[in-house]
Amino acid sequence: MLAQQVTLTADQSAHFDTFGYLVIPGFLSQTEIAHYTDVFMAVYRREWGQEEFDSKFAVQRPGASGVRHQIIPFFARDERFLPLLDHPGLNDVIEQLLGADCLLMTPGEGFVAATDSIWHTDSRAPAGFTSLKVAFYLDPVRAGAGCLNVLPGSHQPDHSARIRQALEAGAWGGVASPDVPTATPLPSQPGDMIVFNHRTWHSSFGGKPGRRSIMINYFQHPTERWHANWITGLLHASTKSWADRLFPEEILKGAGERRMRKIQTLLDMGF
Repeated sequence: MLAQQVTLTADQSAHFDTFGYLVIPGFLSQTEIAHYTDVFMAVYRREWGQEEFDSKFAVQRPGASGVRHQIIPFFARDERFLPLLDHPGLNDVIEQLLGADCLLMTPGEGFVAATDSIWHTDSRAPAGFTSLKVAFYLDPVRAGAGCLNVLPGSHQPDHSARIRQALEAGAWGGVASPDVPTATPLPSQPGDMIVFNHRTWHSSFGGKPGRRSIMINYFQHPTERWHANWITGLLHASTKSWADRLFPEEILKGAGERRMRKIQTLLDMGF
Protein backbone atom coordinates (compact mmCIF):
# COMPACT_ATOMS: atom_id res chain seq x y z
CA MET A 1 0.00 0.00 0.00
CA LEU A 2 1.28 3.48 -0.84
CA ALA A 3 2.10 5.42 2.33
CA GLN A 4 2.88 8.89 1.01
CA GLN A 5 0.32 11.68 1.01
CA VAL A 6 -1.27 12.53 -2.33
CA THR A 7 -1.95 16.21 -2.92
CA LEU A 8 -3.89 17.19 -6.01
CA THR A 9 -2.49 20.11 -7.95
CA ALA A 10 -4.61 23.18 -8.63
CA ASP A 11 -4.83 22.02 -12.27
CA GLN A 12 -6.11 18.58 -11.26
CA SER A 13 -8.76 19.99 -8.94
CA ALA A 14 -9.88 22.49 -11.58
CA HIS A 15 -9.99 19.71 -14.19
CA PHE A 16 -12.38 17.66 -12.06
CA ASP A 17 -14.54 20.63 -11.16
CA THR A 18 -14.69 21.97 -14.73
CA PHE A 19 -14.78 18.84 -16.86
CA GLY A 20 -16.24 16.31 -14.42
CA TYR A 21 -13.44 13.74 -14.46
CA LEU A 22 -9.80 13.17 -13.55
CA VAL A 23 -7.25 10.52 -14.55
CA ILE A 24 -4.24 9.71 -12.35
CA PRO A 25 -1.90 7.31 -14.19
CA GLY A 26 -0.08 4.61 -12.23
CA PHE A 27 -1.95 5.35 -9.00
CA LEU A 28 -1.72 1.74 -7.81
CA SER A 29 1.60 -0.04 -8.00
CA GLN A 30 1.91 -3.16 -10.12
CA THR A 31 2.18 -5.20 -6.92
CA GLU A 32 -1.09 -3.72 -5.66
CA ILE A 33 -2.97 -4.17 -8.92
CA ALA A 34 -1.73 -7.77 -9.21
CA HIS A 35 -2.97 -8.44 -5.67
CA TYR A 36 -6.44 -6.98 -6.30
CA THR A 37 -6.70 -8.78 -9.64
CA ASP A 38 -5.95 -12.10 -7.92
CA VAL A 39 -8.58 -11.40 -5.26
CA PHE A 40 -11.06 -10.31 -7.95
CA MET A 41 -10.63 -13.61 -9.77
CA ALA A 42 -10.95 -15.61 -6.55
CA VAL A 43 -14.32 -13.95 -5.91
CA TYR A 44 -15.27 -14.32 -9.57
CA ARG A 45 -14.71 -18.07 -9.55
CA ARG A 46 -16.56 -18.48 -6.27
CA GLU A 47 -19.54 -16.22 -7.07
CA TRP A 48 -20.05 -16.94 -10.77
CA GLY A 49 -18.59 -20.43 -10.96
CA GLN A 50 -16.50 -19.65 -14.03
CA GLU A 51 -12.78 -19.85 -14.70
CA GLU A 52 -13.08 -17.69 -17.81
CA PHE A 53 -15.76 -15.19 -18.70
CA ASP A 54 -18.79 -16.59 -20.50
CA SER A 55 -21.09 -13.82 -21.71
CA LYS A 56 -24.15 -16.07 -21.85
CA PHE A 57 -24.35 -15.91 -18.05
CA ALA A 58 -24.14 -12.12 -17.90
CA VAL A 59 -27.33 -10.15 -17.33
CA GLN A 60 -28.76 -6.72 -18.00
CA ARG A 61 -30.13 -5.25 -14.81
CA PRO A 62 -33.13 -2.89 -14.99
CA GLY A 63 -31.97 0.56 -15.99
CA ALA A 64 -28.40 -0.59 -16.67
CA SER A 65 -26.46 0.72 -19.65
CA GLY A 66 -25.13 -2.68 -20.72
CA VAL A 67 -24.89 -6.40 -19.99
CA ARG A 68 -22.48 -7.43 -17.27
CA HIS A 69 -21.58 -9.50 -14.24
CA GLN A 70 -21.81 -7.18 -11.24
CA ILE A 71 -21.78 -7.45 -7.45
CA ILE A 72 -22.48 -4.73 -4.86
CA PRO A 73 -21.10 -4.55 -2.15
CA PHE A 74 -18.18 -6.37 -3.74
CA PHE A 75 -15.64 -5.87 -0.97
CA ALA A 76 -17.85 -7.76 1.50
CA ARG A 77 -17.07 -10.90 -0.51
CA ASP A 78 -13.39 -10.96 0.47
CA GLU A 79 -11.62 -9.10 3.27
CA ARG A 80 -8.49 -8.81 1.12
CA PHE A 81 -10.23 -5.94 -0.71
CA LEU A 82 -10.62 -3.89 2.47
CA PRO A 83 -7.13 -2.30 2.39
CA LEU A 84 -8.22 -0.49 -0.77
CA LEU A 85 -10.86 1.37 1.28
CA ASP A 86 -8.07 2.40 3.65
CA HIS A 87 -5.57 3.32 0.94
CA PRO A 88 -4.16 6.63 2.19
CA GLY A 89 -3.66 8.09 -1.29
CA LEU A 90 -7.17 7.16 -2.38
CA ASN A 91 -8.61 8.76 0.75
CA ASP A 92 -6.47 11.86 0.16
CA VAL A 93 -7.83 12.32 -3.36
CA ILE A 94 -11.47 11.71 -2.49
CA GLU A 95 -11.38 13.99 0.55
CA GLN A 96 -9.81 16.79 -1.49
CA LEU A 97 -12.59 16.49 -4.07
CA LEU A 98 -15.55 15.98 -1.72
CA GLY A 99 -14.40 17.17 1.70
CA ALA A 100 -12.86 15.40 4.69
CA ASP A 101 -16.35 14.45 5.91
CA CYS A 102 -17.39 12.71 2.66
CA LEU A 103 -19.21 9.37 2.76
CA LEU A 104 -18.78 5.96 1.17
CA MET A 105 -21.70 5.33 -1.16
CA THR A 106 -20.92 1.72 -2.11
CA PRO A 107 -18.03 -0.33 -0.68
CA GLY A 108 -16.93 -1.70 -3.98
CA GLU A 109 -18.45 -2.87 -7.24
CA GLY A 110 -17.11 -5.93 -9.00
CA PHE A 111 -17.79 -5.35 -12.69
CA VAL A 112 -17.24 -7.57 -15.73
CA ALA A 113 -18.58 -6.07 -18.95
CA ALA A 114 -20.12 -8.25 -21.64
CA THR A 115 -21.24 -5.53 -24.06
CA ASP A 116 -20.81 -1.91 -24.96
CA SER A 117 -22.19 0.67 -22.55
CA ILE A 118 -24.37 3.38 -24.08
CA TRP A 119 -24.13 7.05 -23.16
CA HIS A 120 -25.58 7.57 -19.69
CA THR A 121 -25.09 9.19 -16.31
CA ASP A 122 -24.85 7.32 -13.02
CA SER A 123 -26.86 9.81 -11.02
CA ARG A 124 -29.28 12.69 -11.32
CA ALA A 125 -28.32 14.14 -7.97
CA PRO A 126 -29.62 17.68 -7.53
CA ALA A 127 -27.34 20.54 -8.47
CA GLY A 128 -24.99 21.49 -5.67
CA PHE A 129 -24.60 17.96 -4.36
CA THR A 130 -21.66 15.94 -5.67
CA SER A 131 -21.16 12.20 -5.89
CA LEU A 132 -18.44 10.40 -7.80
CA LYS A 133 -17.06 7.08 -8.94
CA VAL A 134 -13.51 5.76 -8.73
CA ALA A 135 -12.66 3.13 -11.36
CA PHE A 136 -9.66 0.82 -11.59
CA TYR A 137 -9.62 -1.20 -14.80
CA LEU A 138 -7.90 -4.57 -14.38
CA ASP A 139 -7.37 -5.00 -18.13
CA PRO A 140 -5.77 -2.56 -20.61
CA VAL A 141 -8.48 -0.63 -22.48
CA ARG A 142 -7.92 1.61 -25.48
CA ALA A 143 -9.82 4.22 -27.45
CA GLY A 144 -12.53 2.43 -29.40
CA ALA A 145 -11.68 -0.80 -27.59
CA GLY A 146 -13.43 -0.74 -24.24
CA CYS A 147 -12.09 2.36 -22.52
CA LEU A 148 -14.32 4.84 -20.75
CA ASN A 149 -15.46 7.79 -22.89
CA VAL A 150 -16.68 11.02 -21.32
CA LEU A 151 -18.32 14.24 -22.50
CA PRO A 152 -16.25 16.89 -20.69
CA GLY A 153 -18.31 19.35 -18.72
CA SER A 154 -21.49 17.32 -19.09
CA HIS A 155 -21.92 17.14 -15.30
CA GLN A 156 -23.11 20.74 -15.38
CA PRO A 157 -26.94 20.64 -15.08
CA ASP A 158 -27.88 22.87 -18.02
CA HIS A 159 -25.34 21.23 -20.33
CA SER A 160 -26.44 17.77 -19.18
CA ALA A 161 -30.10 18.52 -19.89
CA ARG A 162 -29.29 19.64 -23.44
CA ILE A 163 -27.19 16.51 -24.04
CA ARG A 164 -29.97 14.26 -22.75
CA GLN A 165 -32.55 15.95 -24.95
CA ALA A 166 -30.35 15.70 -28.05
CA LEU A 167 -29.27 12.08 -27.56
CA GLU A 168 -32.75 10.84 -26.71
CA ALA A 169 -34.01 12.59 -29.85
CA GLY A 170 -31.44 10.63 -31.90
CA ALA A 171 -28.88 13.36 -32.55
CA TRP A 172 -25.39 12.14 -33.56
CA GLY A 173 -26.73 8.59 -33.75
CA GLY A 174 -28.28 8.61 -30.28
CA VAL A 175 -27.15 7.06 -27.02
CA ALA A 176 -25.62 3.99 -28.69
CA SER A 177 -23.32 5.97 -30.99
CA PRO A 178 -19.61 6.57 -30.35
CA ASP A 179 -19.73 9.64 -32.64
CA VAL A 180 -20.99 12.23 -30.19
CA PRO A 181 -19.20 15.61 -30.43
CA THR A 182 -16.58 16.28 -27.74
CA ALA A 183 -16.48 12.56 -26.79
CA THR A 184 -13.14 12.01 -25.08
CA PRO A 185 -11.70 8.50 -24.69
CA LEU A 186 -9.77 7.70 -21.51
CA PRO A 187 -7.44 4.80 -22.34
CA SER A 188 -6.26 3.04 -19.22
CA GLN A 189 -3.64 0.61 -18.01
CA PRO A 190 -4.03 -1.51 -14.86
CA GLY A 191 -3.10 0.70 -11.93
CA ASP A 192 -4.46 3.94 -13.40
CA MET A 193 -7.23 5.61 -11.41
CA ILE A 194 -10.17 7.30 -13.13
CA VAL A 195 -12.45 9.51 -11.07
CA PHE A 196 -15.62 11.02 -12.49
CA ASN A 197 -18.65 12.91 -11.30
CA HIS A 198 -21.74 10.68 -11.41
CA ARG A 199 -23.51 13.32 -13.51
CA THR A 200 -20.83 13.19 -16.22
CA TRP A 201 -22.11 11.52 -19.39
CA HIS A 202 -20.00 8.46 -20.18
CA SER A 203 -19.94 5.29 -22.31
CA SER A 204 -17.76 2.44 -23.52
CA PHE A 205 -17.60 1.02 -27.06
CA GLY A 206 -15.77 -1.74 -28.91
CA GLY A 207 -14.38 -3.54 -25.89
CA LYS A 208 -13.66 -7.23 -25.65
CA PRO A 209 -16.27 -9.05 -23.55
CA GLY A 210 -14.93 -9.93 -20.12
CA ARG A 211 -13.07 -6.71 -19.31
CA ARG A 212 -12.87 -6.31 -15.55
CA SER A 213 -12.96 -3.34 -13.22
CA ILE A 214 -13.23 -2.45 -9.55
CA MET A 215 -15.27 0.63 -8.70
CA ILE A 216 -15.97 2.56 -5.50
CA ASN A 217 -18.58 5.30 -5.10
CA TYR A 218 -18.56 8.26 -2.73
CA PHE A 219 -20.67 11.33 -2.07
CA GLN A 220 -20.27 14.53 -0.14
CA HIS A 221 -21.60 14.80 3.39
CA PRO A 222 -25.20 16.05 3.47
CA THR A 223 -25.50 19.68 4.51
CA GLU A 224 -29.20 20.16 3.74
CA ARG A 225 -32.26 18.09 4.62
CA TRP A 226 -32.93 17.37 0.97
CA HIS A 227 -29.39 15.95 0.68
CA ALA A 228 -30.21 13.36 3.34
CA ASN A 229 -33.56 12.63 1.67
CA TRP A 230 -31.85 12.01 -1.66
CA ILE A 231 -29.21 9.76 -0.07
CA THR A 232 -31.86 7.77 1.79
CA GLY A 233 -33.90 7.18 -1.36
CA LEU A 234 -30.85 6.21 -3.39
CA LEU A 235 -29.46 3.76 -0.83
CA HIS A 236 -32.87 2.20 -0.14
CA ALA A 237 -33.23 1.56 -3.89
CA SER A 238 -29.72 0.13 -4.08
CA THR A 239 -30.31 -2.13 -1.08
CA LYS A 240 -33.54 -3.40 -2.64
CA SER A 241 -31.84 -3.93 -6.01
CA TRP A 242 -28.97 -5.96 -4.57
CA ALA A 243 -31.00 -7.70 -1.83
CA ASP A 244 -28.14 -7.17 0.56
CA ARG A 245 -26.99 -4.66 3.16
CA LEU A 246 -24.60 -2.13 1.67
CA PHE A 247 -22.50 -1.97 4.83
CA PRO A 248 -22.54 -5.44 6.42
CA GLU A 249 -20.23 -6.41 9.25
CA GLU A 250 -17.66 -7.68 6.75
CA ILE A 251 -17.09 -4.09 5.57
CA LEU A 252 -16.38 -2.90 9.11
CA LYS A 253 -13.71 -5.52 9.83
CA GLY A 254 -10.47 -3.85 10.87
CA ALA A 255 -11.83 -0.41 9.97
CA GLY A 256 -9.68 2.51 10.99
CA GLU A 257 -10.76 6.07 11.68
CA ARG A 258 -10.89 7.19 8.05
CA ARG A 259 -13.03 4.28 6.87
CA MET A 260 -15.44 4.56 9.78
CA ARG A 261 -15.74 8.31 9.26
CA LYS A 262 -17.08 7.56 5.78
CA ILE A 263 -19.52 4.91 7.02
CA GLN A 264 -20.80 5.84 10.49
CA THR A 265 -23.34 8.44 9.30
CA LEU A 266 -24.84 5.85 6.97
CA LEU A 267 -24.96 3.21 9.71
CA ASP A 268 -26.79 5.75 11.86
CA MET A 269 -29.28 6.18 9.00
CA GLY A 270 -29.99 2.44 9.05
CA PHE A 271 -27.79 1.22 6.22
